[in-house]
This record gives sequence, structure tokens and C-alpha cells, in this order.
Amino acid sequence: SPVREDLRAPGLGSKPRGPVGAPRAPRKGGSQVSRTMTAEEREAKIAAMRADGSRHEQAKDERIHKIGQYEEAVEQVEEKLRATKDTTFMNKVKKDTYMADGTKLADRLRTQRHRLETRNSLRDDKLV
Repeated sequence: SPVREDLRAPGLGSKPRGPVGAPRAPRKGGSQVSRTMTAEEREAKIAAMRADGSRHEQAKDERIHKIGQYEEAVEQVEEKLRATKDTTFMNKVKKDTYMADGTKLADRLRTQRHRLETRNSLRDDKLV
């Protein structure tokens, strides 16, 4: 069969293919080359991996320590806020919400009697 030197790969521009049956060039990336490491190379690689591992562990320990310090600081701030809590604002909001129209507590109980009755009947059913 005749060998055609001018075969072109479709879609790849003007880069010619080699002759049919011609050996291919070795691939890049080292997958074609396999050799064993020498003992010195192996020991150097193991030492490098151990050093990387210990650096990684140190970085992880530092990160955990910083997170612990941050959480401790947040807890102290929250504790300080709880100790100096001022409830007057929330009390005012509750009063404005539930008692804004001037109704008395007795009026509220009378208008919401159906809720209390339903809640009490459910509670009684569970006790039986």
C-alpha cells in the first residue's frame, strides 16, 4: 500500500500526520519511562514528605489554637453582654405590641378565651 506523507489531521491546522505505520513520538509526562529510585533518592523523598507532614501538623495546631482563642474571646464578650443586659427596650416593645391600644389584661383574656380553652382541653386530654 502506498504511504501518503501529506495526510492532515482534521481540525488541527497544517500539522501533518506521520506516514501510516510510522512509530509515534514518546508522550510527554513520563508515563513511558519507568525506573526505580536509588536508595538515596528514596530516603530524600521520605525525608521531604516527613518534613511536609510536620509542617502541616504545626500549621494545623496553630490554626486550632487561634480558633480556640477566638471562641474564648467571643464567649467572654457574650458573657459580659449577658451580665449587663438591659431589658427595658424589650419590655417596651412587648408593652407596645400587646398593650398599645389601651386594653386591660382582663379584656385580653376575654377576647382570647378560645385559645385558652383549646389549650386547656388538649392538656386535659393528655392527662387522661
